[in-house]
Amino acid sequence: NIRAGDIIKTSGNNIIPHCVIVLALKPNEIIYAHSSDSKDKNGVHIGKIQIVDLKVGIEHQKWEEPYFVKDWSLVDGVRRLKILS
Repeated sequence: NIRAGDIIKTSGNNIIPHCVIVLALKPNEIIYAHSSDSKDKNGVHIGKIQIVDLKVGIEHQKWEEPYFVKDWSLVDGVRRLKILS
């Protein structure tokens, strides 16, 4: 039930909690944006989540950027702004 505009929140990434915003959905893929102050990728950039198994949660899918959250079991859910409901 993920839609564009939804926010995927993590409990932590070994530094601080983190959020990504869903930009678009494609078959078997979620496109998102987030900001990072990492030395490798600084600023706002786009990532992808490949949906490999519809039977498991988003934390078990294939994330394009595994470096910014070391443990995807820390995904704390998907949130939707009430105005978009």
